[in-house]
Amino acid sequence: MKVVRCLLAESRTLFAVGIVASIISGVAAMGVIVILFHIVGGSRESQTQWGWFVGLAVVAVAARTVSRRLIAHLGRETLFRIRVTLARQIVEAPLLVLEQTGNARLLASLTEDVTRVAGTLPNLVLLTTNTTLLMAFIGYLGWLSPRILLSGVKGRDSRASHAKNGRTCSSRFGR
Repeated sequence: MKVVRCLLAESRTLFAVGIVASIISGVAAMGVIVILFHIVGGSRESQTQWGWFVGLAVVAVAARTVSRRLIAHLGRETLFRIRVTLARQIVEAPLLVLEQTGNARLLASLTEDVTRVAGTLPNLVLLTTNTTLLMAFIGYLGWLSPRILLSGVKGRDSRASHAKNGRTCSSRFGR
């Protein structure tokens, strides 16, 4: 959560645009999959759907590229700011505190710790895109068949109750 706050402090607008681009990428990727299902299913309007397929694929790639670049830029800016702040704190610290802390710990805080924080930033884009994709898949399943979506939720509960009572699929069918 602190990483997100640091990114927001750097630039709320760029962060918001990066997240929105990531969401658009997830929705466009889901659109590509839906169009492919229709094309493979032998829809009559395949020429129009190929146009949608290409358009959505371009949007998905472009939006993902934009979101990754924006978040990477913000990450670099945030990393720079964290390093400068940390260096200032080290310079302003009393000599006795620095000696007690030790060279190894100071060097680790300047290099490894800050780099680990920076390594989490690309995962933020991936998390947003994949969460959007998952929600779109669930929405598409509900649009195709609300009954199947609801039975999937109920089926999970009934499997748990059957397992609790010692009944499994094989025991119901005499296997």
